Amino acid sequence: DSITFYISDVPSHRKRIDPLVTLYISSETGEIVGCHLKFIKAILRTFDEFHVSISPNRLTIGLLLLAVPLTLVDHQKRPDPESYRRLIDPFASKAGNTRIPRFKHRETTPV
Repeated sequence: DSITFYISDVPSHRKRIDPLVTLYISSETGEIVGCHLKFIKAILRTFDEFHVSISPNRLTIGLLLLAVPLTLVDHQKRPDPESYRRLIDPFASKAGNTRIPRFKHRETTPV
């Protein structure tokens, strides 16, 4: 129920930014080179709750990252939206359109 995605194979260290997202940061440059998303099923339920339909071949890293703040129920653990965006933007600009292969999820009926 998690996914790890790297955009560069370099030495890195982890930085957890909330209960769902851990970033991998290059030890040399400080750039984000990967991320680990936990509780994918919970993130996908968020799409269902908002009646957002995603076909199995259209799920991307960017969509998952977009839904993370809405998935976190505990407001104390939610990142500040501006801070979250500042952290995620560099990674999403490089990897956001990357599709997740062989993804199967129950789709909602479009409203």
